[in-house]
Parts: sequence; structure tokens; C-alpha cells
Amino acid sequence: MNTKVERNIADFFAEDLVVDFYASIDRCKGEIDCINGNDAKRDQTQAYYDGYGERFDIEQNATRWSEQHESI
Repeated sequence: MNTKVERNIADFFAEDLVVDFYASIDRCKGEIDCINGNDAKRDQTQAYYDGYGERFDIEQNATRWSEQHESI
């Protein structure tokens, strides 16, 4: 049988996993919107904007690199 402390610890970690799961989904939604060329949606979670911004940076760096090395 679990003690109260053990149950509280288990509840804490379970809640963190759920929050991380939904944050991961939101992050992926942001990345997908950027990949598809869509504008960032309004009123989204910070994870969404983090994913969108990270993908935007990747796309911009890839474009810049290819423009610099086009003549090679």
C-alpha cells in the first residue's frame, strides 16, 4: 500500500506527464503550421509559438544557406 507521500509524488509526476504531452502536441501544431506556410494562429499556447518560431528559424537558416551556396 502506498503512503500519502508516495501518492502525492505519483500524482505530481502524472500531472507533469499530461502537461508535457499536451505541450508537445501544441508545439507540433505550431511547427506544422509553419511548414505548411500558414501564419501563426492567434490565442495559442506558448508551446505552439515556440514550435512555430523554432521551425521558422530552421526554414530561414536553410533558405539563407542555400542562397549563399547557390553558385557553388
